Amino acid sequence: MDVSSFLKFVPGALGVAGLLTYIWPGKAQFTGQVFTTVVNKLRASSSVRIENYDRLTPEQIVRLIDSDSRVKGALTEREIGVIRLLATTQFARRSLVLLVCSALIALSAWLVLHRRAPLAEREASRIFNEQRSLTLSLASSPAISPAG
Repeated sequence: MDVSSFLKFVPGALGVAGLLTYIWPGKAQFTGQVFTTVVNKLRASSSVRIENYDRLTPEQIVRLIDSDSRVKGALTEREIGVIRLLATTQFARRSLVLLVCSALIALSAWLVLHRRAPLAEREASRIFNEQRSLTLSLASSPAISPAG
């Protein structure tokens, strides 16, 4: 495998590594200390009975808040706003990671499947061919003899 073939696979390898790193258990659920505080407050509330708080994402908590008035009553408006912001931020981050990783994979696939020479190579080839044709035309023209 030559260097150019190896370099064609690098963006795809980075994209796959990025996806695997993002999907790795525990990494995609990062929401910070504020989310943990809200979950602990819901656990302490006597009116709310939900198991597996640790596995809920901010989006699931937002849906839970919207559907259950007891959960909404256990939290302040500020905490609800923070959870909504966390859900939006997590969605934006996930979308950005997926977009960038898929773009890297697509770039790698395009580089591997696209057989045309890069622009610099084509330009060098064109210049070489022009010089060669000029040299051949000079060689085939009658020699100019010095007058004398």
